[in-house]
Amino acid sequence: MKRMNCKHPKSEIRRSEVIRAALDCFCEKGIAETSVLEICRRSRTSVGSIYHHFKGKESIAAAAYLEGITDYQAGFTTSLLEHENARDGILAVIRFHLEWIDKKQNFATYLMQNRHAEFMKEVEGIFIEINKSFIGHVGPWIEKHMAAGRLKKLPLVIFMSILLGPCQEITRHRLSGMCSTDGEMVAHELGIAAWRALGIEE
Repeated sequence: MKRMNCKHPKSEIRRSEVIRAALDCFCEKGIAETSVLEICRRSRTSVGSIYHHFKGKESIAAAAYLEGITDYQAGFTTSLLEHENARDGILAVIRFHLEWIDKKQNFATYLMQNRHAEFMKEVEGIFIEINKSFIGHVGPWIEKHMAAGRLKKLPLVIFMSILLGPCQEITRHRLSGMCSTDGEMVAHELGIAAWRALGIEE
């Protein structure tokens, strides 16, 4: 009988450890200056184990990007869907975004710098599917509140651009060290601005 191809939990843990170690190296030195041997040392993994999970450094770099965007989107989705009230949901995702970039600065920096990197070509199809899944989860929540007259009726791409555009701008400033404004104040002000731009008071 042919054995089913199942991923072992320990193998998945090891793979994640390699990705996190590589991410640290990439953010400290850059991808070009990071060697597979350095990733091995940082993750305490053998070369053989690295190549068991990945085709090479570019494959690790792509996997790191996908792990970062998946983590971000999962947290965003949870923050939104746990609120029935439209205003509360909008404020919650703004706060989540800002807290996520502060807690996971390496991932945030990496995502901003590498969306169009050459290594992303090999996972473009996966990336598209991840985004489709994300929209498939958050889209119905947004559209429900649009239909109920609690959010402005806009194409989803415009809605998300208005929602997260200012957050992306402040993200660049915070990650570069150019914004030392208290995080609570930033979350409050951007949240209120997003609600005023997108919400309809009852």
